[in-house]
Amino acid sequence: MVALTETSRHLRLIRLDTRKLILGGDEACAGIHIANSEIGFRPVTIDALVYRLVCTNGLVRLVKGQSLFHRRHVGTAWQQTQRSLEDAIATAMRVGTHGLERFAAATREPIDEPAKLLANNADRWQLSDDLQEDILRRLGYEPPALRATRYGLVNAITSAAQLEEPDERYRLETLAGRILERA
Repeated sequence: MVALTETSRHLRLIRLDTRKLILGGDEACAGIHIANSEIGFRPVTIDALVYRLVCTNGLVRLVKGQSLFHRRHVGTAWQQTQRSLEDAIATAMRVGTHGLERFAAATREPIDEPAKLLANNADRWQLSDDLQEDILRRLGYEPPALRATRYGLVNAITSAAQLEEPDERYRLETLAGRILERA
């Protein structure tokens, strides 16, 4: 996936050889998410990605709340950062692959009252009323047994994120990644 706006660029690369069956008919892959802005809107970032093949939802996994690579690119010092980039990409693939296991485990992790969880955290998570409603509607599309699970909530958030502009989509997908980690 590539998303280009006037202020930023987002690129997702997935490795199909990392496929993992999460549930019947639902496979996910690990990958990397690279974002940048040529006009200084955002730094270059590299993050781990868990990508559902069935619906193209993406989930961004931060490490200790941060991107694996996060640099403002001022000047042309790229030779100095080449090794850092290589390390970040390799780490992103490891973190993404681990995220596949974590995502599969989320199918068995109940969340009591997902609607209440969203409402109680709406301000902190910067969720408008419309976005909360959209997430809850999408949660209703999940199979009944998964609606009150961490997996269901994460899928609902990443599904709602698909309709947002790329930078907002990224923000929501990192929120989903944080929710996934809070087991």
